[in-house]
Amino acid sequence: MRNQDSKKYIFIVLSVFMLSLGFLTKGFVAFFPWTFPFLLWIILKKKSFGKMAIDSAGLLFFTITPLILISLISASAWIALHKYVDNQVIDSIRHVINVNFI
Repeated sequence: MRNQDSKKYIFIVLSVFMLSLGFLTKGFVAFFPWTFPFLLWIILKKKSFGKMAIDSAGLLFFTITPLILISLISASAWIALHKYVDNQVIDSIRHVINVNFI
């Protein structure tokens, strides 16, 4: 357990990097690992709720930060992200298709 705690920050940096790349390739679906600190808290209960909330907030913040930096540095990245949100997210909410199985 001590070894795992000493490498915690290395794993967080790698996780953040992979989550950012996952978003750039797959979209919002890649953010499902954000639920892991909460699920581990529910199942194992080794941490307090506050520590779990801080871990979750840190993961969220440090995942979004590189995406914001990329968008600020590159205008084409901002345009692509904006088009993605418009086409995939907003349009799918506006044009919901209901399927009847009967």
